[in-house]
Amino acid sequence: MEVESLLKDLKEVSDLIEMIEDGDVDSDDEEDLEILDFLEMKLLGKIDILSTEDPACSLPLPKIINRHVQISDFSDSEVVELFRFRGKDQLWRLLQGLKFEDTYIDECRNSFSGQEVLLAGLYRLCHLSVLGDGSWRRIFGWDQPRSSRAVKLFLKHMNSNCIHLIRSHEGFWAPRIPELAEAIRAKLMQLGDEAHGSAYYPGGFNVFGFIDCVGIATCRPGGGPLSGGPDAARKDPLIQRSMYNGWKKRHGIKYQTVDLPCGLHFNVWGPESIRHNDLESWEHSDVHQKVIDCQAGMALKFKIYGDSAYQYIVDDTLASRYLNPSTTEVVTNEAMSSCRECIEWHYGELKQYFKIIDYIHGMKLMQMDVTSIVNSCFILRNAHTCMNGNKTSEFFNCRPPTFEEYVSFQA
Repeated sequence: MEVESLLKDLKEVSDLIEMIEDGDVDSDDEEDLEILDFLEMKLLGKIDILSTEDPACSLPLPKIINRHVQISDFSDSEVVELFRFRGKDQLWRLLQGLKFEDTYIDECRNSFSGQEVLLAGLYRLCHLSVLGDGSWRRIFGWDQPRSSRAVKLFLKHMNSNCIHLIRSHEGFWAPRIPELAEAIRAKLMQLGDEAHGSAYYPGGFNVFGFIDCVGIATCRPGGGPLSGGPDAARKDPLIQRSMYNGWKKRHGIKYQTVDLPCGLHFNVWGPESIRHNDLESWEHSDVHQKVIDCQAGMALKFKIYGDSAYQYIVDDTLASRYLNPSTTEVVTNEAMSSCRECIEWHYGELKQYFKIIDYIHGMKLMQMDVTSIVNSCFILRNAHTCMNGNKTSEFFNCRPPTFEEYVSFQA
């Protein structure tokens, strides 16, 4: 369109030059001719440049549609591909169980439905796309600002209304602890360790869960200048060092989890710097008291089991492998090690379902709410396991609670 307009202007200039040259040229006309000749050259140069450019460069940018997406807009196969849950029915259960509101309004007075907030949050956690890029425009019809606002509303909702599901939900698990311990004992028997009695009477088997820590790698925090301009002061290098683990050779944060044979997280504590070891996370967390609180009044006091990092801790709520084991205890150590491996499966699922937490360049501690992102992933992994089960629940033959049971418990 721009070339066509310039061609019309060029024709008018050429006609004026021709008209002046056909007549008697005086001194005033000579000045006009010089100006017109110069203008004609500029127009020809501009037309030549535009004519040699890629025609696609002159096409208008795609229009932002700003669709109002709903769960019903997607097929079950699209739900699996885009949001990791197995069908629209599970998204409806998430929407109701996690108590998403009908309407959200952000600080800029932008309005979103609860379905839009849920879908945007899930898509953000499950994929590595840049907010507002082509995939967001194709699926949601949103530009970058609107995409970002929807995701922020999702994270705010999850950490304000759902965090108790992984932080203070021990009352829900209290009556189920003997059943969980019995599932572990039964698996030990299958693995050849026959030295334990039932978990249902005093003196019987008393391990009901497993404890470990998972590291989440992040971008290097605190690099660069404090402000713009030449010779600006740089940020304190101690900021970077405080989040660096020399053994793993990466920056990041650490979460401590207690996991159950039904495949769910009993408790999640963090974040803490990945610089610290697992024992420091144990000391800083309140998991010891939570294990005590959830079995008040029980004749048999139950414990959680940790790997060799925890074997030197003396605590009545924590068990670990035997030191200097006897022949029978060697079998127990090996069998418990096989059972404890399930907690590593859970960390693998977390990063398999929610790609964002396994993408170092997308986890920027000083620029985004990394803690809210990770907490949301833990909560949603529990929800996914309640609805679909997982490798751990099959390994121990221990059925997880239904999603509705899990989220509806009131302390």
